[in-house]
Amino acid sequence: MRASEAWPKPAGGAPRVLVGGAAGPRLFAQIAAQADGWLPIGGRGLAGALPILRTAWEEAGRDPKALQVVPYAVLPNPDKLAYYADLGCEEVVSNSRRGRRGGAGGARRVRAVSMSAA
Repeated sequence: MRASEAWPKPAGGAPRVLVGGAAGPRLFAQIAAQADGWLPIGGRGLAGALPILRTAWEEAGRDPKALQVVPYAVLPNPDKLAYYADLGCEEVVSNSRRGRRGGAGGARRVRAVSMSAA
């Protein structure tokens, strides 16, 4: 079997790979071995899970500064965004309530650090 090719190539090199899923040792081992980071749904339990993920990441020989954690489907407010920033999350993907009711909302990226200062 030979490697596959795709054209055109992504601008700026390979896209990042964030793996979603519930916190746990199997998922974290997979992330540490094959991905650029974790895409947890919401942020419940994030403070307890991050040390476990960071340990798996470092045990795999990965650069601790390279780990990306991007909480997904977050209903943002300044306190919540500051909390994520304190945990080391540089961005979140928000989910507006309007998007759930069929309005114009939906998922969008928010830079947590810049939003927490607003």
